[in-house]
Amino acid sequence: MAVRDRNLFAWQAYVITMAFLSVALLLGMFFLWRSHADLSTKLDAANEQLSTATAAVRKSDSRVERLKSMLGYGENSVEDMERMQSEFQADESLSMVEKDYAEAMKLFAPSVPANEKDLMALPMYLLNTVRERNVDIDTARQREAKLTEEKTATVQRETKKAEDAVAAQKKAEADLEQTRVEHAKMLAEVNKQKDEAVAKFGEYKQMLDSKMAAVTNELKNTTATADRQRAAIDDLTDKLAQYENPDFAAPQGDIIDVANGGTVVWINLGKEDGLREGVPFSVIDESAVNISEAKPKAQLIVNRVFDAHLCQATVQDYDYRKTIMKGDKVYSPAWRPGRKVGFALVGVMDVNGDGKDDINQIRELIGTAGGSIDAEISPEGTSTGQMTYNTSWLVLGTDLSLPENASDEMRQQQAAKATQYAEFMKLARQNGVQQISLDKLMGYLKTKSSDRTIPLGTRTRADDFPIGKRVNPPASRGSVSDIYTPRVAPK
Repeated sequence: MAVRDRNLFAWQAYVITMAFLSVALLLGMFFLWRSHADLSTKLDAANEQLSTATAAVRKSDSRVERLKSMLGYGENSVEDMERMQSEFQADESLSMVEKDYAEAMKLFAPSVPANEKDLMALPMYLLNTVRERNVDIDTARQREAKLTEEKTATVQRETKKAEDAVAAQKKAEADLEQTRVEHAKMLAEVNKQKDEAVAKFGEYKQMLDSKMAAVTNELKNTTATADRQRAAIDDLTDKLAQYENPDFAAPQGDIIDVANGGTVVWINLGKEDGLREGVPFSVIDESAVNISEAKPKAQLIVNRVFDAHLCQATVQDYDYRKTIMKGDKVYSPAWRPGRKVGFALVGVMDVNGDGKDDINQIRELIGTAGGSIDAEISPEGTSTGQMTYNTSWLVLGTDLSLPENASDEMRQQQAAKATQYAEFMKLARQNGVQQISLDKLMGYLKTKSSDRTIPLGTRTRADDFPIGKRVNPPASRGSVSDIYTPRVAPK
């Protein structure tokens, strides 16, 4: 029991002691918190005062830097100067200073760089400017003195010239008066000579008029004689041309009969003459003398060869205004009885005027008509074959002459080909080969069927192969030809 009481008392004493300690600890913490709050308030106030003082110091430093920059101290760029000027322009303590500084900087010339403008450099700049102005003034004064001297010398020189001019004028007036007197004497002499010349002119004119009348009469007689001689020369020239350029063309046959309203004819040419079907001929009037110059009445194509000297031909493009009659002649430059006619081609063979070479069509027409190509010179200058005395015709292409509006490039190309063409034509004359134009040859050889010729190879044209309409084949009705029916043996 006694032990339990002692333990209870100890426990109570412990609790009371801890209670007092807790109260003391709470009181200490309260006073400590209160002291900390006061110190924090004082610290904030001190920090605020410090910030204000720091800003004031920075402001003062900036003002000092600005004042130093005005005096030219420190390394400040143009951008720094402009920034500080805009910063302190509204500052109460430096606004007047900025204004005075700006007015002072206007004393510098515009050519002075901005980084060289400051208050320390201004006095020296002004002194240098005054010195330069003084030098300029001294130079101007010297120039003025020199100009004054030159002016005085010029005035003296011009005055002397004026005096000399007055003296020269007086002398000239005296000379003029003397010249007038001499001129009057000479004029009287000239008038005298003129009167004598007029009198002589009248005599000469009368004599000349009489001679002119005689010469005019003689000229009329001479002119009449010259006209008669010119007419005689022209007549002889035409006859000489006929002898020098004889017409070697001769008709190959005659039309011996006409049928079907003039669309079918019979000709006295046949198998023994070497004629074959498809040869074209031109119909020449029986009264024509110069065959090569005669205009064909119609074009024929031989469609049947019957006998040794008989064939039938069909008239192409029949024209009722040009009646074909018995006795009319047939002619083709590309056919001769019993032999082939040789041709030589030179230049571009442009048949349809499209500017392209239709040489293949010409070869086909000549071959169909019974002729052959002995020699050629292409537009590119390539020479093939050989021309001989057996060659009959030289066909002249369409590029042997140029139009008046030809370009310079065309003229250069023509000049390059002209020499080779001329040599080829000279060889033709030496071999007695007659010349014929492409148009004239086509007039003899071209027929309706030749228009259906389609060039192939590189000269193929899309228009020659149009797309035809689609045609469906007729449907079968079921009937079969007897040749396809099965045969049955007879019983």
